Amino acid sequence: MPFSLNRLIGSRHKVAFLFVIACLYGLGHWTHNIASNNWLPDVVIDPTLKKKNADGPLILKDDVLDKVLVGKTQLLQGAALLGDAKDLFDQPIAKVEPTVPTEIEPTEAFLEKFREKATKVANSTDNFVLFSVINEAYLNLTQNFLCNVNALRNGASIHKKMLLVALKPSTCKKIVKDWSTVTCVALEADSVHNEDISWGKKAYVQILNFRATLLLELAKLDISFILFESDSIWFRAPFELISNATVIDDADIIIPINGYTGKEQFAFDPLVAFNTRATIDFFTEMRDRLKASPDAMDQKILNELCATQYNGVVCRNFDWKDVADGKWFKMSERERKKFKPLIVNNNYYVGVKNKAARQALNGLWFLSPKGICNTSKAKKALAKWQ
Repeated sequence: MPFSLNRLIGSRHKVAFLFVIACLYGLGHWTHNIASNNWLPDVVIDPTLKKKNADGPLILKDDVLDKVLVGKTQLLQGAALLGDAKDLFDQPIAKVEPTVPTEIEPTEAFLEKFREKATKVANSTDNFVLFSVINEAYLNLTQNFLCNVNALRNGASIHKKMLLVALKPSTCKKIVKDWSTVTCVALEADSVHNEDISWGKKAYVQILNFRATLLLELAKLDISFILFESDSIWFRAPFELISNATVIDDADIIIPINGYTGKEQFAFDPLVAFNTRATIDFFTEMRDRLKASPDAMDQKILNELCATQYNGVVCRNFDWKDVADGKWFKMSERERKKFKPLIVNNNYYVGVKNKAARQALNGLWFLSPKGICNTSKAKKALAKWQ
């Protein structure tokens, strides 16, 4: 006899029976989902964002922030939020420095170690030492830069040319752990110098003044070096470009130009310094002027010394199409394809998180959420603009 649900349980109970079965199925499905997905973190979604979040720091676009912050004492032009999105709006827009930080004064023991490490790196390379000063807040940007360089042709050998000075020992320790061929020298600076410091703040200027002291130390060692900043992106290494730039005449210093009129003509990143007498005189004068006027900006002094050809120094500049600045990030993809810069500086943007957000939004953030370098992603991203 054919099977009949009505004959099994009776027609009066058919609806009730099916309802119970459906409830049991739903309960089982819900239990399975909870067990399978209990490892997932909570997701905070900003309802104002229409685009999918980039693979990197969470992004709030410029126009979103402008609408929220109009009328405040300071406008933020973008933000990268590593935590809950609402934290941005829970904090005051303008921060006041509680105390005037003290100058960073390197001890003779530190300088001796710095000279020793610089000489060792210089002896291991046939062209330039790559030099930079970073604080704790710049650790992630520096790790991203090192990942960027690692993805270039001969990237591993470029790491061997690097000499970093960190303002906190734990920053050096982390970098050397991840990139064993990078040389890092640590100085224990005040906590205020290791924060995310806005451009022009007293602590920011003091870091630049400390950096100027080390630039003079490198020059005195007769070392040719390249000063770089780790918030930049390298699509290609600049060594061949530098070689071509010195074919016509002998330059002492090569520097990039700013893409916007009304600003200082020359910028710092990258600054190529050859081991000449004029270079030593140049950085001696820069250091002396900064000591005499501690609030002066090193970029202004750089421009003055180059403009007057101080003590016969010969300053040459990179073309903007070869070394671009933050103006590049403001361009559309169509406009960018007209240029193929080797280096793009992430400037005209204040704040570490903002800079990281800008790189992520442009597909140039190569670290996983745990800070691990994704070399294949970096190679693919860089190839798009090479």
